[in-house]
Amino acid sequence: MLDRSRRDQSCGAILLRNAQAHGTPGSTELRFSSEPGLAVIEVSNAGPEFTAEELNQLKEPFTRGNNRVSGSGHGLGLALVDAIAASHHGQLDLAPRPGGGVIARLSIPRGLSVSPRRTPRQAAD
Repeated sequence: MLDRSRRDQSCGAILLRNAQAHGTPGSTELRFSSEPGLAVIEVSNAGPEFTAEELNQLKEPFTRGNNRVSGSGHGLGLALVDAIAASHHGQLDLAPRPGGGVIARLSIPRGLSVSPRRTPRQAAD
């Protein structure tokens, strides 16, 4: 299991690389913030327009957007971040960016009392 620091770094790096690889070059923005009890990483980019439904599908393993600006991959990055977030009581939200592109918002509980939990997929196995 990843410690909190490595988990956050790994998830943030995946989101950042994904935004850079699949968005308009030079448009990626990265923000860190906190909310009561949460650490938040937000990555956004400019690019093609997506519907909320299309973005939710991108969190499924081996799913890639059909209207990517560029980039390659296997469609695992967002699915991996989503699974890691869920296993730590967190959440990955994807939203359309006004004017085109994506806003990826990862929120993970802060504090030492959080222990990993099983995702619905793990419980089914």
